[in-house]
Amino acid sequence: MALRTATSFYLCFLLGVNCWHDLDNTEYDCWPLNGPNDYNMISCGGLEMAWVQRPPEKISNGEEFNVSYTVTASDSFYEYAVRNKIFQFSNASEAKRFCHEHDCPANWNNANDMNCCVYHANIHSCPLGLMKEGGICGPWIPDDGKIVTHTVSQAGKMSQKYWNSKVVLIHVGVTSVIAHVKIGEMHAALESKVLVVSAQGQFLFVDILIPTVCSK
Repeated sequence: MALRTATSFYLCFLLGVNCWHDLDNTEYDCWPLNGPNDYNMISCGGLEMAWVQRPPEKISNGEEFNVSYTVTASDSFYEYAVRNKIFQFSNASEAKRFCHEHDCPANWNNANDMNCCVYHANIHSCPLGLMKEGGICGPWIPDDGKIVTHTVSQAGKMSQKYWNSKVVLIHVGVTSVIAHVKIGEMHAALESKVLVVSAQGQFLFVDILIPTVCSK
């Protein structure tokens, strides 16, 4: 009982950080397509992301789980996107029509910002204790096949709304999981943290690097 209580307390302590890295405490942020980093977030301009089926707070390593999230855009987003050259359209109506009506290539490998609205959507996972440079699990961190992993990408219209993926986490400790999308000249990512424990039932205390800077 004492161990279970201690484990629960530790889990709550680790996952109790409300903000990811922005002062408004939202779970998603946006960046320019080129040169994104820990601090150069931009306004999402009316684009929103939210978990429908969020990653579990705690999972055994090697255990598969499902995630589902939404990507939505208000009318003001298309005005913002045209004004800020996120889309190369002359007006918001054209941009919205492209995102809601234009069919993307059948093969996601052929999708790009010219032929598909949401031309990249996948899940990234970053075990925080193994990120030697610290920082956040940003969409710019490449898949090294060992520590940081990416699921297979998807592509589709904005009107698809719901996006689903299967995820498996291997490394014991706190892992930052992000749903990452590319839309025009912009990245957007939705974040959640998962405590990964040993499948053998032993709770392992590990050194964890948790970003504490939540301001731009």
